[in-house]
Amino acid sequence: MLDYRQTAVDWANDPTDIIVLPIGALEQHGSHLPLDTDTTIANYAARIIAEHFRAALLPALPIATSFEHSGYRGTFSLRPETLMAIIRDLSREAEEQSFRIMIVVNGHGGNFSLAPVIRDINRQDRPLKILLSALSAPLPEIFATRRTGAMDMHSGEIETSIMMQITGRDYPAPPSGGRQGALEQPDLNTFGIGWLNDQGVPGHPELASREKGAAALEIIFRNEIARLQERITMLRENPRYHR
Repeated sequence: MLDYRQTAVDWANDPTDIIVLPIGALEQHGSHLPLDTDTTIANYAARIIAEHFRAALLPALPIATSFEHSGYRGTFSLRPETLMAIIRDLSREAEEQSFRIMIVVNGHGGNFSLAPVIRDINRQDRPLKILLSALSAPLPEIFATRRTGAMDMHSGEIETSIMMQITGRDYPAPPSGGRQGALEQPDLNTFGIGWLNDQGVPGHPELASREKGAAALEIIFRNEIARLQERITMLRENPRYHR
């Protein structure tokens, strides 16, 4: 595996044609998790994926699109068109350096402009193809909020458990408060996180544990690496977007 801490000579001598780009966010995560939580998770996941595929690993993009967290100091956003332009620029650079597959590891659900720009690049049938990894998997057996149907949209039981496992730290969280309605991710087009929950935590972080985080990550990576491997094989056989 290559990463950004190695030299240009190391990169020149490595034959890999797969490159991994993690994308995070800088946004509020309540009173218990840091602003760079999504970037931490994206970095962790991208390294595991890069190691598995013996790929090159780029440094994470630490600020992306977090409009749903507007109003919280410390939250910074790029406009969707800016994020799309960055993907176009970096994919072009990777293509010119003989990479043929880019895996974009998205650590933040609000980066909604990634999918259309990746689709647009892929449909042009350039030498480089992009795969989007969103790090999601059904986890109903592990988390109480999934079993009961309670809201756990952001900085709650799932995300806090994963951060506990990744960092080896505890993140004591206050009991859930504010509005805890039954809204879903698409509702963030209409209602911001601060409307859903004035603490910025529409979820239940007090239910988190390191053990849950470890179990969740095992399921996520087992599913995601298998999914990526299948699609890489398909691209090797026929990289064209059209028939």
